[in-house]
Amino acid sequence: MIQDCQSRPISVTVSEWCQEHSASVEKVGHGDYATGSIKFIDCTNGNDVEIGDATSVVLENGVVTYTWKDMSENLYQIKAVYSGDRNYQKASSAQVSVDLRKKLQEHFEITPIASKIYGDKPFVLATQGEVERGK
Repeated sequence: MIQDCQSRPISVTVSEWCQEHSASVEKVGHGDYATGSIKFIDCTNGNDVEIGDATSVVLENGVVTYTWKDMSENLYQIKAVYSGDRNYQKASSAQVSVDLRKKLQEHFEITPIASKIYGDKPFVLATQGEVERGK
């Protein structure tokens, strides 16, 4: 029995570091995990261009991860295309924006404030974070 995967779209998530992409194909009900492969597509310039060695990344338990190395600073539009298998039809994800023009900000903390009441003296908030990477 062929189950309609088009009503169960591929979900694409982008990691914190922006160059690692993962895609998953949701199984239908209690069915088997999807098998086959995912290819990642660069849609940045309005054309679908296959990304180098990401044209056939094999699914494991319905999930793939791919690291696109040496990406230049740019605003990318990326999507994933599922090849289909004996249980699920071909499907495509929506496009996801990946902005590598912006630098990453490492974890930062705001100094806790003691309890305050309206009318108290002004207070200072201080933050600490990694220097250089958050430019």
